[in-house]
Amino acid sequence: MNVAPGSSATPVWVNELGGVTWRLPGSYVKTGPGRHLPEAERLTWLGTCDLPFAVPRVLSVGEDHLQTASLTGAPPLHPADPGAAAQALGRALRTFHDAVPVDQCPFVWSPLRGDEDLVVCHGDACPPNWLFGPALEFVGAVDLGSLGLADRWVDIAPALDCLPEDGMAGQEAEFLRGYGIEMDAEKYAFYLDKWNTTD
Repeated sequence: MNVAPGSSATPVWVNELGGVTWRLPGSYVKTGPGRHLPEAERLTWLGTCDLPFAVPRVLSVGEDHLQTASLTGAPPLHPADPGAAAQALGRALRTFHDAVPVDQCPFVWSPLRGDEDLVVCHGDACPPNWLFGPALEFVGAVDLGSLGLADRWVDIAPALDCLPEDGMAGQEAEFLRGYGIEMDAEKYAFYLDKWNTTD
C-alpha cells in the first residue's frame, strides 16, 4: 500500500528499518518494512479481550502496510510535571500487565526459561506508546507488534531506560512507585540487555 504525501497524509514516524507511519484523517498507516502481519494478529486478539483501555482497530493489513483506526489521547512526552507523568506511565504499564490475560495469550515475546514472573508484555513499553487523557488517565496503547508472554521486566526495563530521552530524567523512582514494584537491578540489567539484542 502506497501513501502519497499530501495534505491528508502526514508522516509522523520513521522506524529503524526505514518504514514510515503516516497520519490520515481517522487512521494511521504504517508502510514499508515492519512487523505488519504480526502486529495485526496481536491487535485482533487484543480486540477480543475485555480491557480497561483501548488498542487500535485493524482496518487493513498486508505485507507492506498496516492501517489502524486512530485512538484518542497522547503520550506524555517532555511533560510539564515529569514526576507525575512518570508515575502515570508506571500505573499504565501495571494496568496493562494486570488486564491482558496470560492464560489466553497465544504469543510469546521470546523463548521462555521457565522462571519468569510471567505477564503479557507490551514488547516496546517506551513512553511514546502509551496514550493518556488530560488528567493523565491511561486510555490506550499502540505499537503492539512485539506483544507476548514474558517476564514483566521485559517491559519495565526499557520503559525506565527511555524516561530521560522523553523528558523524564531522574524519575525512575516515580515510575516504579506508579507501577508498584521495587527496583530489581539484576532483572533490570538482564532484561534491558535482552530487549536491546532481541530482533
